[in-house]
Amino acid sequence: MIREIEIRNVKGQTAVQKLTGKDIIIGRNGSGKTTRMQAIGLAMLGYVPGKGKTAADTFKLASDNEMSVRMDTDAFGFERTYTKTSKLKSDGTMDVKIGQKLMVTPSMGESTNKQKEIRIQKELGDLPVMLDFGAFIALTDNQQRDFIYNLSGNAFSWNRERVNKELRESLLTPDLLDANMELYSFMLNNIEDTMAQYRDGIDVQAGILAMSEHAKDKLKYWKKEKITADGAAKKLTELKNRGEETDRDLKINMDNLKELQTKKEQLIKDIAEITSKNKIREDKEKQLSKLQEQIATMDETSESSIRDTLTSAIAELESAIEEGATISEQFERESTELQNRMAGLQEKLRLENEKLLAMKEELATINAEIKANGELLQRIQDSHGYCAFSPNIPCHQDFSEFINNTQGIMDHAYDRKDVIESNIGECTMAINGLQQEIQTVQEEQRKNDTSKKEHVKDITQKNKQLQKKNTELSELNNREPMIAAKKQQEVEIKAYLDENPLVDVTAMEDQKILVQGQIESLTVKIDEQKKVRNDLINIKANIIDSQTAEFNVLSWNQICKALGQGGIKGAIMKEMLNPLLDDVNKKLHEIGINEDFYFETNSDTGREIFEFGWSRKPFAALSTGEQLLLMTALMTTIIERANPPVKVLALDNVNDLDRVNLGIIMRGLNVIGKNMDNIILAGVVEPTEEDSEGWTIWRL
Repeated sequence: MIREIEIRNVKGQTAVQKLTGKDIIIGRNGSGKTTRMQAIGLAMLGYVPGKGKTAADTFKLASDNEMSVRMDTDAFGFERTYTKTSKLKSDGTMDVKIGQKLMVTPSMGESTNKQKEIRIQKELGDLPVMLDFGAFIALTDNQQRDFIYNLSGNAFSWNRERVNKELRESLLTPDLLDANMELYSFMLNNIEDTMAQYRDGIDVQAGILAMSEHAKDKLKYWKKEKITADGAAKKLTELKNRGEETDRDLKINMDNLKELQTKKEQLIKDIAEITSKNKIREDKEKQLSKLQEQIATMDETSESSIRDTLTSAIAELESAIEEGATISEQFERESTELQNRMAGLQEKLRLENEKLLAMKEELATINAEIKANGELLQRIQDSHGYCAFSPNIPCHQDFSEFINNTQGIMDHAYDRKDVIESNIGECTMAINGLQQEIQTVQEEQRKNDTSKKEHVKDITQKNKQLQKKNTELSELNNREPMIAAKKQQEVEIKAYLDENPLVDVTAMEDQKILVQGQIESLTVKIDEQKKVRNDLINIKANIIDSQTAEFNVLSWNQICKALGQGGIKGAIMKEMLNPLLDDVNKKLHEIGINEDFYFETNSDTGREIFEFGWSRKPFAALSTGEQLLLMTALMTTIIERANPPVKVLALDNVNDLDRVNLGIIMRGLNVIGKNMDNIILAGVVEPTEEDSEGWTIWRL
């Protein structure tokens, strides 16, 4: 029997819930009733029924980065802890992982989560035990069927091998093989594809669900493919005549396109060559204009005037450079002085730090001496006739003289401590002053370095100017040969311009545009022709595949039906519920309901349905109390037949029951729930004292 469930950070709740065997949890909406019920399912199964089975689905209930649920039975206990971790990946996104940690007590040597999970199932079982009644009555017929279907657990004889055998026997018939061997082959391949969705290690419900969803997706896909193939056949006739014309004209048009592209490339090359020559001619014209200006200026300006101007500029630059050398020496002296000053300050700072360290060490020694002597005096005072070092040895020695002497030593130590602490303060002030002075010198060094760099830059610029002026003065001595050379260059440029007149490329540009237009028009026409040819090829391929699509539609449609309520699902439901009929009826009769349980999976017309109730009265037509009585009888029967190690029935959200119906349920469970280890109800309405007999009420 479950004795206690503890939850932490589950839907904002952290609590411990005791259980006695028959418990009813009462509280207003939001008080935590459902959280406790879901925690029971989470602990036993590793997931919350109806909320998904993955760790990510389960962690949606967490109200922090970690949540846990612990369960204790009479002789076994375990705890599940879920933790979310986030790590930034190299691409900037977050890698979020949710992990589960399991602990079991007492341990039997289990080390991995898988081993611990097997141990939990061995101790408790893995049957879904919780019914959210308020949510159940709001489900559709098919959803109610799936809930009851999932309750079956592995308590019946269906497994992967049987599902495979049933599909093959119902679909791969000898008649199909004789009538259409190709369709038989498609059916065989698609059955194998479907069975591949039933992975090892999952229960039959999960396996059939995976197979059904896969088959539905395949059927949907091949229906679309079939529509496409059927349409292709019609379109082929329309394009056939165009295709014949296309094949004749396409080669001619492609040859014409190649000629036009060659013509365009030649035009582009010719235009580029002419444009390059025109650019050279324009550069020569600019060069001639500049050269003529230089010759005119040299003719108009007297040699003596130019020489005087250059000589004066050179003298000014040499004087500035000489003065700059003196300034550079001054910068170097200041830099050396600052470096020496910095070295002296750093040495003083080092000595002061050593002095401070020595005083701190001495102060620590004095403090240790004061502490040791103080503790010794305290032990002597507290010994009361026993040895201060061994309280088990009696001692009546007079320590007054020793105490006075030790006290004197401590007084002297306190005096030394005051002097040293004063010296430490003075030394600290000196260190702060030296550090401030060092910062000042460092700032002066930065300013000196900056000024020196600017000065060097200025002197370098003046040296370049001096070199240029000296070059101009040297060239002045060769003035006449220079003028003659420039005039000769003028004659050569004029001759080039006469031999290479400017060429207008406007006509060639217009011709290139015309050819480009022809290329574009022809390219569009060729693309259309290629598209027609490709359409024909594709349509022919689709016509070849149309039979494939038809066979796939037929086979996947039959596989969906074989897996559905009219096939395997219905067979499982009947195999599960047929043996239960007598047991459910017995329980109904035990609680005073003289009605007979029934269920139907097919209508009179053969349509797949799911209907259950009592005495041909459907579940939806029953009153709220009758609905819950029927579900209680059904669930207790399923749990008893599954016979898990711990039999738990948990009914949540019985909020729609009034006090009368709640009493009926509680009294009925007293009768039919005798084999249950735990029965747990949760709702808003509080039962009467009479109905509560044998139950423990927990008010939240």
